[in-house]
Amino acid sequence: MDNLRNLLDEATRLKHQIKIISDIRSGKEAAVYRVLLDDELVAMKLYKNPEERTFKNTGAYLTGKHYKTASHQKAILKNNKFAKKLKQNN
Repeated sequence: MDNLRNLLDEATRLKHQIKIISDIRSGKEAAVYRVLLDDELVAMKLYKNPEERTFKNTGAYLTGKHYKTASHQKAILKNNKFAKKLKQNN
């Protein structure tokens, strides 16, 4: 939700009129909204932060995955914030 608030604030700062009409669809990586932008109906796709994304079967996709450095491998074992970013980028 912070991304949405930031986007709306930035649009206002840039003197755009923006109004969210409805949600179209929300998924694991992004949400899509029906939006009136300067009186034109458009679809807006807003990506979630990597830390907020959820992938149910991540383990199945990462089985046997090789990471270049020991620190990356250690992070994956700990499943910390850095590990989540590594997983999203692979």
